[in-house]
Amino acid sequence: MIHIIGAGFTGLTLAWELQKAGLSVKLYEKNQIGGLLQTTITPTHLRESAANGLLWTPRLEQLAKELQVDFLPSQQASKKRFIFREGKPQRWPLNVFETFCLITNLVKFIFKKIVFKTKVDSKISLSEWGYKNFGQKFTDFVLTAAVRGIYALPATKLNAKAILDSFSAVTKFKKAKRYKPTTYAPKLGMGQLMAALQQKVSVSRTEITQLHELKLSDKDAVVIATSAWDAAKILPDIHLQNIEAVPLLSVTLVWPKDEPTLNGFGCLFPPNESFFAAGVLVNGCIFEGRGPNPTETWIMSQDPAGLSDDQIKQSILSDRQRLFKTSNAVLECHITRWPKAIPAYNLELENFLLNYTETTEKKLANKNIYLAGNYLGKIGLAKIYDQNIVLAEKLKAKYA
Repeated sequence: MIHIIGAGFTGLTLAWELQKAGLSVKLYEKNQIGGLLQTTITPTHLRESAANGLLWTPRLEQLAKELQVDFLPSQQASKKRFIFREGKPQRWPLNVFETFCLITNLVKFIFKKIVFKTKVDSKISLSEWGYKNFGQKFTDFVLTAAVRGIYALPATKLNAKAILDSFSAVTKFKKAKRYKPTTYAPKLGMGQLMAALQQKVSVSRTEITQLHELKLSDKDAVVIATSAWDAAKILPDIHLQNIEAVPLLSVTLVWPKDEPTLNGFGCLFPPNESFFAAGVLVNGCIFEGRGPNPTETWIMSQDPAGLSDDQIKQSILSDRQRLFKTSNAVLECHITRWPKAIPAYNLELENFLLNYTETTEKKLANKNIYLAGNYLGKIGLAKIYDQNIVLAEKLKAKYA
């Protein structure tokens, strides 16, 4: 029997892979099944509480077929992505001279990597790495804006090696046969995927705080598929509590049907542009069926502690007026807060991962204990699912 603690995306997909492999599985969840991935559908719109889609891979395509869930590709308009600079959203925020400098720096970077086999210093921040290799303008207006929208922290607080290692999996996916680096989403939102998985696996609504509560036999194994901070309560001796939690906050605005908006995926705001938000997603341009009313999801780089919902709403509307040069009345405003959403990809996490892969992982496996989650060097649902498939194969080989 494989016991899995946590029925978010990680736990549900791992349970399904293990069931397909013929293993008996028991899944436990104390809170919401599906974790951060919740979908709300109303007469005016469809909104997500967290990720709105997945980077498509052959393995996810197979999962969709197994679960009989219809997925939609992102629309053509979503290929337009903007970064704000000099008072307006721009497809490419660097001028001709800055672009020339970037190309020159890129050639130098590739040459040094090929000839001198240069490696990333594990102790420097992503911003330091960017300034050193690609210059100030690219780092300030492209790199910093992009990573803040993904990792919810400024580049000054992100560890360069941890970030670049996490991106290496994307390159491997792109080399796969038939792989198209496109974002897909379930037709009825991410909640549809979670519901389909829940129908395939049995979930016990039980809180597990200590492993002895499971009454494991020598032939049983346990996978802790919770956040790092919940896992730290169960396994206090492996220093999971040292992993910093990053809070997230998103604001979904619902507008009248004739409200003008950006024709594209969205817009990122570099920190030096002094916006309240880190960026905005134009949901109706990304996937079909997110209306009938137009909606925008505004992403904070961190939860602004101490601000009321109304203060956050007014700050977002001020950002929007600056972006679109309009100040019309919003129909609905929905604020979602996640106090502990994702791990900070900083030096502390890099040190944990180094120790985990060298010693901790093997020690836990000897006790029939395994970890799964977004703090193990893979961020993004596609990469987490790929990581789960590898873990499922290990468990099948040992416990089938």
